[in-house]
Amino acid sequence: AGGGRAQSITEPPGSEPVVAVAAGVGQAGLSPRDESGSLFVSMLSGRSKIRIGSGQAAALAFGPGQVAVLRAEGGWLALRVVTTTLDLAAAPDVSVDWPAGGDLVARYGPEGWLYAGSGGHIWRLNPFSRLWEPQGGYAGSAQQLVRTASGVLLLNSTAGLYRRAPDGGWQIARPLSGSLAVRGDEVALAWLQGNTWRIALSADAGAGWLGDEVVWSPGQG
Repeated sequence: AGGGRAQSITEPPGSEPVVAVAAGVGQAGLSPRDESGSLFVSMLSGRSKIRIGSGQAAALAFGPGQVAVLRAEGGWLALRVVTTTLDLAAAPDVSVDWPAGGDLVARYGPEGWLYAGSGGHIWRLNPFSRLWEPQGGYAGSAQQLVRTASGVLLLNSTAGLYRRAPDGGWQIARPLSGSLAVRGDEVALAWLQGNTWRIALSADAGAGWLGDEVVWSPGQG
């Protein structure tokens, strides 16, 4: 697939499925760790795999004309940024100067800069100074970092949904842990309450919410 908005995926600790994304720079996804703890990027077109090292978590993000892979190992982060996924094998790791937790998410922001969340902290990589700039924090363990059509960043954690405000600060948008889906600027957050699945909907990238709706309960069959 060619073109399209950049996308990102993450592999949280203990995850099993092979997940994949498509972007203008190519097709690739993160594979499950093998028995030795090695992490791989799978090339969907040729069914080949590129070893990127070992660690507790990894995140893969596609940006404008580049691919970034972050890897958390031993409480610290390593970064590779390349032009295409084919260059990942030969690219050196660059140490990131902030500590990592057991969770890791990454995404390119609307300005084309790389954002990452780990260990309760959100950082942004300045491509000019090559320094990581602190952006804010979150509670719980990060699960997803997504971008809406208008460029709003949303971080979904086990403690709630966080939204990057227009001034650059991060605020909690919903104090709920659930599954997040985005289409354009429409946002859906689904969670299990007792035996009932509920969903909250937003039409403006998480700035306002239309209320909660029961989508399934045991009595519905």
